[in-house]
Amino acid sequence: MRHLLHPLLTSEYAMQTVVNASPRSSWPSFPWLGQGVSGAVSHMSKFPFRRLENRLIFGDLPGIALQEDDTDKADLLSTYVASYLEEEILREAIIRQWDAFVRFLKLAAVDSGNIVNFSSLSREAGVSLPTIKSYYQILEDMFVGFTVPAFSGSPHKSALTTPRFFFFDNGVRNAAADIPLVESSINADPGRFFEHWVAGQLWSALSYTKVGRLLYYRTSDGAEVDFIVQTNHELIPIEVKWTDHPRQSDIRHLKTFIADQPSRCARGYLVSRCPYVLDLGNHITAIPWWML
Repeated sequence: MRHLLHPLLTSEYAMQTVVNASPRSSWPSFPWLGQGVSGAVSHMSKFPFRRLENRLIFGDLPGIALQEDDTDKADLLSTYVASYLEEEILREAIIRQWDAFVRFLKLAAVDSGNIVNFSSLSREAGVSLPTIKSYYQILEDMFVGFTVPAFSGSPHKSALTTPRFFFFDNGVRNAAADIPLVESSINADPGRFFEHWVAGQLWSALSYTKVGRLLYYRTSDGAEVDFIVQTNHELIPIEVKWTDHPRQSDIRHLKTFIADQPSRCARGYLVSRCPYVLDLGNHITAIPWWML
């Protein structure tokens, strides 16, 4: 199947959609990125630096990010989702109930980042449970989104097992969900927009480096870790907080997870809006969003 992001790529910046390069000249040496990545993407430093709020609404696709005017970004994203995205899915996939799929696409975008509730989506879209699952597979096969499985190595029996699903790019997700494409839209729930964006950054880096897989952890009694990078040698828990002043309360779940996995987990990270790297103790480091 063709990559559905094709019309929003340019030859100069096509690699950007895979690695979502930092505005810095190189990647930080986080353990899950492996060696040699900074050299592979160092030419990306000329990609224009943009405010975080702008990225959370319009995403990072080059064909969008290179537009200087936000109105042009919004128009291009809306046109892409309303015409090219749906037309290409219709052309490439065997879908018998097209109206139901269009309803599903919006519902999946609205729900993007959450634990998937297949039964609820089945009722709202008016199709069977197997059909909903096949629709998600179509989105994944056509690079519109990706699945984040649940971590299964917890000693707690209450750990959830249903996956989360994310659209590949914040801008595409927001347009598909009919979220107004203006920066003020993030005010209602900035943490969710931020977490969605971080998921895309982590998934892109792991897809490029092939050094691990992206998971999440949550229990029925409320314990959770937003993301876990699982490599052959270790587990790296990651929390995401919309704050510029990380506190100890922000890392309580990280500390618990590290304590529960003493043989496989030696460090954790908190991604936030802090202006510089902070040592929070307990082998946990807070890092600024722009270091991803």
